[in-house]
Amino acid sequence: MTTMKRSEQELNQTEIDLGEVFRTLVHYKWSILIISFLTLLMAAFFLYFKAPVYMSKALIEVKSDGKEGIEGGDFLGSAFSSFGDEKVDKEIEILKTFHINNHALNKVNFQTQYFGYEGFKKVEFYNDNPIEVKNIKNFYQDDLNIIGTMIKLIPVKDGYQLEVENPFYKKVLHLLFNKKIIELDDEKVYHYGDWVKTDYFEFTIEQKTMLDEPLYFVLKGDNRQIYEGMINRNLKVTQLNPSAPLIQVTYVDSIPKRANAYVNAVIESFILQSVAEKSRQTDQIINFINE
Repeated sequence: MTTMKRSEQELNQTEIDLGEVFRTLVHYKWSILIISFLTLLMAAFFLYFKAPVYMSKALIEVKSDGKEGIEGGDFLGSAFSSFGDEKVDKEIEILKTFHINNHALNKVNFQTQYFGYEGFKKVEFYNDNPIEVKNIKNFYQDDLNIIGTMIKLIPVKDGYQLEVENPFYKKVLHLLFNKKIIELDDEKVYHYGDWVKTDYFEFTIEQKTMLDEPLYFVLKGDNRQIYEGMINRNLKVTQLNPSAPLIQVTYVDSIPKRANAYVNAVIESFILQSVAEKSRQTDQIINFINE
C-alpha cells in the first residue's frame, strides 16, 4: 500500500514538473525564438565569409635498388647496396626542406595574392587576375612591414592609385597612442608598367585585362618568408603505412588548382633532386672502381 502511494506521488510530481517546464517555455517563447534565429544567422554569416579549404594529395613510392643478403667481405657489393637503400623517414625530411620547396616555389607563385569582391565577400583570384605585380622589392621602415598587409588598387582614368588597408587594431592604436601605421599617398596616380617606389616596397604592375572596380593584393615576401610563414603550416609529409614504403604529400589551400600545382611541383623537385643525388653517387662508385 505504501509503495503504491509513493508511486502516485512521484507521478504527480513528474506531471507538475513537466507542466512547469512547458509554462516556462511558453513564457519565454519569443526570447527562445530570437536567440535561435540570431544563432542561425551568425552561423550562416560565418560560413558565408569563411574561405573554403581544399586538400591535394599525392603518393611517392620509395624503392630500394640495393642488394640484400650480401655476405661479409664483399666491400664493393656493400657499397652498391648502401647507395640504393634509402629510408622512408630520411626522404620525408628531405621533402620538408627549404631546398626542395624553394624549387617548387619558383614554379608556383605565392609572392602575391589577388582579391576582388564577389557579392559581399573578398575572393581570391588565381591565374585570372586582371593585374600582375612584378619585380617586387620589400623594405622595412622601423618596425613596419608591408608583408601580409592588404593593398587596395583603385583604377582611375590615367592609371591607378594605391591605398593600404591597415588592420582595425592598428588603426585604434594609431588614434589612441599615435602608433605608426603604413600610409601611402592615396592621391598619387601611377601608370601601368612604370616603376612604383615607396618607403615600404618597390614593384611594377602590369595590366592584363580592363579593370573597372578596385582590386586588392597582398605581398607575401620572398621564397624563404613564404616557406616559413605559409608552406610549413600547410604542407604535410607522412608515411602512409608503417609497413609500406609509401610517402603521402598533402597540401592545404583555399584554391584547389594551386594546391594541386604545388603538390606536383614539390614531387617534381624531389624527383629531380633524387636523380641528381643518384647520379652523383654513381659517379663516386665509378671513380672508386677506376681507382
